[in-house]
Amino acid sequence: PASSYGAAGSLIVILLWIYYSAQILFLGAEFTQVYANRFGSRIVAEWETDIPEETPAQVNT
Repeated sequence: PASSYGAAGSLIVILLWIYYSAQILFLGAEFTQVYANRFGSRIVAEWETDIPEETPAQVNT
């Protein structure tokens, strides 16, 4: 019985560690997005870039 409590406790500790690690990761990603939007380091397409024109797809029959 004592070892089963230890195993269950270990499982709970591991699950909590995974949960908090994911929360820290998501918080960092959200912070990075807000920081990039506020201070202007977003990727913006230049107007002078050559954009290929769309051509209709050819259907082989």
